[in-house]
Amino acid sequence: MEPTQLIRNAFNSYTFRAFVIFILILILFIPQKMVTNLIGERTYRSITATSEITQSWGKSQQVDGPILCIPYVVPITNLQNKSIESETRYLYLLPEQLNVDGKINPQILYRKIYKAVVYSSTLNLTGSFDMTEATKNFPRECSRIIWEDASVQFSLSDYKGIKDILKINLGNNSYELKPDQSEFFGHAFVSKVNIAADAVLNFDMNFQLNGSDQIEFTPIGKQTKVAIASPWSTPSFYGSFLPENREVKDSSFKANWNVLYTNRQYGNILFEKPSGFNLDVLGVKFLFPINPYQSTQRAVDYAILIIGASFLVFFLFEVLRKKKIHAIQYLLVGISLCIFYTLLLSLSEHLGFNISYLIASLATIGLITSYSISVFKEKMPSFLMGLSLSCLYGYMYIMLQMEDYALLTGSIGMFIVMAVVMFLTRKINWYGNTANEN
Repeated sequence: MEPTQLIRNAFNSYTFRAFVIFILILILFIPQKMVTNLIGERTYRSITATSEITQSWGKSQQVDGPILCIPYVVPITNLQNKSIESETRYLYLLPEQLNVDGKINPQILYRKIYKAVVYSSTLNLTGSFDMTEATKNFPRECSRIIWEDASVQFSLSDYKGIKDILKINLGNNSYELKPDQSEFFGHAFVSKVNIAADAVLNFDMNFQLNGSDQIEFTPIGKQTKVAIASPWSTPSFYGSFLPENREVKDSSFKANWNVLYTNRQYGNILFEKPSGFNLDVLGVKFLFPINPYQSTQRAVDYAILIIGASFLVFFLFEVLRKKKIHAIQYLLVGISLCIFYTLLLSLSEHLGFNISYLIASLATIGLITSYSISVFKEKMPSFLMGLSLSCLYGYMYIMLQMEDYALLTGSIGMFIVMAVVMFLTRKINWYGNTANEN
């Protein structure tokens, strides 16, 4: 056989055509990357719009306190002139008991097509301070306790969310907490208080607080109990401590925490703010039921599998039905499969992910099935092509919903597909010449 004929036969073999299809799949990584960049851009715009909303309403909130700050005097020797001077230091007494009862009402605010979860809350803080604990723990070198300068301090992460004048009922007195510098928090709500050395002081606070996305509490009590109730169906509990009890329903949730001071990195008597103070927190995030950008990105992660499986189906029809399909026709089908993701992204910003997935997949399946009629010149292969695509998109949707089992489901699916392909192609002569096939 002449070399020219050998070359022609090689170019017309099934092996070469399979290699061309593989190259086309690699080329389609380019539009897939472009879709990924587009999702990143839209996600950034969403984050920017959300930030603009929360700047005005109130950011995520962290509730710290209340604590008692009691100054005391320590004599210090001045080594230069050998005189005795005094230095004021502080003892911080954390609550013996801290109970937090929170009613949180989330809502969705919009900025153009973007949205953010914000909330209004009513918080009730009750508990007690054991002053005898403070009295017993002042350092030996303490020469005087300045009871008249003792203060109660309370901190929030975003002051714009406060909707009430903050007050605390401590013992038999009521105090207004005002913004001020704090030796412990840096910036806090502070009030001087009238306290005794040998008393148990009960306290309570009630206030309304706006925030967004999440709320968290620092369990500063020797025993801290937190009870949260909210008409929101998709909470995410996080932090160093998870709820002891939780009840999540279709339209609401309740959660209860119980944290002891032995579970923390610091005790109940402090002389400075511990390094891990803001790390030992408990909280809840208010998630959207489905994040369209996250879900679309997960769908894009499966793009090559969908494109490869679709090309494989076309190639099997080409081999088994002996119908030649041009590389440009493969490329057009691949681009159509990539456009599915831009449709999904753009629609999900307005309609939600599930309905957008249905519309985008039906449109893509309809387009490729219609195009297959002109490629195969027969209705049955085109119908089977549409059925195959329906199965692929249906299977991908199932994997997207089964996040924890996506890898297992995908692995089983690929194994079954490969088994079917190997069975159907077991008798194919991959060195065969396709030049004379119609």
